[in-house]
Parts: sequence; structure tokens; C-alpha cells
Amino acid sequence: MGGGGLQIALTIFITTLVSLGVGWVSSPPQGIFLGAILSLSSTAVVLKCLMERNEASTSHGQVM
Repeated sequence: MGGGGLQIALTIFITTLVSLGVGWVSSPPQGIFLGAILSLSSTAVVLKCLMERNEASTSHGQVM
């Protein structure tokens, strides 16, 4: 649980900094929202890939 939460927090933080730096968003809350969307969508993609390969119940699938 710690690794997943850390990954989400870091993705939100880095996306906020980058999106503000390059001008994609005009305020930090917008950057946080964008980061949250990106972090959750990447989690969904990984979960779908694991399910398609029948690896969701394996030890490495549970860790991811």
C-alpha cells in the first residue's frame, strides 16, 4: 500500500510542477487535478494489462 500511495503522490506532485512550468495549467489546483487523472489512469492501464494476462492474482501482480 505504501508504494502505490507514494507513486500516486509523486505523480501528482511532478505533474503539477511540470504543467505549471510549461504553461499547460494556470493554477496549482489545476495541476493537481491533472496529476490525479494521470496517476489514476496509469493505475487502471496496469490493472487491465495484468487482468488480460491472468497475472492479477500472482505475487508480482498483487505487488503492482
